[in-house]
Amino acid sequence: MQTYKFPFGADDKFLDVRVPDDWQVTWSALPDTPDLTEAQMRAAFANPIGTPTIEELARGKKTAVIIIDDNGRPTPTYLYAHLILEELNKGGIPDSGITFVAGVGCHRVFSGPDFRQKIGDEAVGRCRTINHSIYENLVHLGHTSRGTPVSVNRDVVEADLRIAAGGIIPHGSAGFGGGGKLILPGVCSMATIDYHHAHNRGPKCCIGGLEDNGFRLDIEEIARMAKLDVIINAVINGKRRVAGLFVGDLVAAHRKGVELARKLYAVPCATNADAAIISGYPMDREFGESMKALSPGLIGSTVKPDGSILFVSAAVDGVGWHRLGDRHRFENPDAINEIRRRVGAGRYGAVCSPNLSEAEVRMKIPADFPFFKNIDEAVAAIAARHKSPVVNLVPMGPISLSPKAAALK
Repeated sequence: MQTYKFPFGADDKFLDVRVPDDWQVTWSALPDTPDLTEAQMRAAFANPIGTPTIEELARGKKTAVIIIDDNGRPTPTYLYAHLILEELNKGGIPDSGITFVAGVGCHRVFSGPDFRQKIGDEAVGRCRTINHSIYENLVHLGHTSRGTPVSVNRDVVEADLRIAAGGIIPHGSAGFGGGGKLILPGVCSMATIDYHHAHNRGPKCCIGGLEDNGFRLDIEEIARMAKLDVIINAVINGKRRVAGLFVGDLVAAHRKGVELARKLYAVPCATNADAAIISGYPMDREFGESMKALSPGLIGSTVKPDGSILFVSAAVDGVGWHRLGDRHRFENPDAINEIRRRVGAGRYGAVCSPNLSEAEVRMKIPADFPFFKNIDEAVAAIAARHKSPVVNLVPMGPISLSPKAAALK
């Protein structure tokens, strides 16, 4: 047997995946990319793209909000939160005037430990921390050119300076995360999020796609309406550390970050594979978020139409929830078959998660997907379907791009 170590779970343990010796394996891992040093991160703050420095933007102002993404996303903001505070302090805004806002959108709110995990003990000890609510404390700002009604968190709107500190990771509709996405959906109302998601769809709203992407363009228009002053976007490496940091304008800095993301997230894949084992890491705290690994672009361009997909997720925090997605499932019982559509009607799909029950898995996964708690049993099910198969092993599915997706513009 050949053994491959998949990173697994929020505490970065490993899952040993043992596969038969006759499997022709492509290890579809991110390239080995060094961490940025603190000096390199400081240089990013000193040389913003398309805006003055945060220190300059802070001058003459009394308050600032720093919007952070939820812990379902692997952005290691704790590595540079102190540098953001340093810039604001140098510009004249004291810690007492700085608020970290958890831009959770439709995801669960932060507890105290969640804030500490995301921004570190020092930042939590120095500044106010609050959660966004999609139902209250909102200010209506009008409508976008696409008709989206825009209501945004009052603390964000009324601050003197607005900063979004998120990550650039592949996204199924917006092309990539980052940029203005911490405004929408991060700190907008349910009505704004719902309308936006329902009315901005199309073939160019896909992983890797940015040009003429109405989903992304509506986000950026809303972020401008909310007067987002500056973004701090991280591109991560295979160790969930910072490989690139981009500070500046919500479009210009984001696009520079995406250039690096396309390179670092592109993984080698056999393009006519018989099977793939795809992990939900590094978004496998919650099962629902980890399912972003089941990208139709990654699967469709690399696995044969009658091939096999084994999805592996730690799901250490359980199934998770998404208020908009869950509501749609209540309203449309067929929504659960979205995963079948992603995997493909002719492909065999299976799920392995040692931390979930059958009942929990069936909240998200169709009944025709076999469920395993043991990885060896799950691999054996794939092996029984193929003799000497070509197999892609994808240890970081949610942030892995197929060559085709990486080449999109």
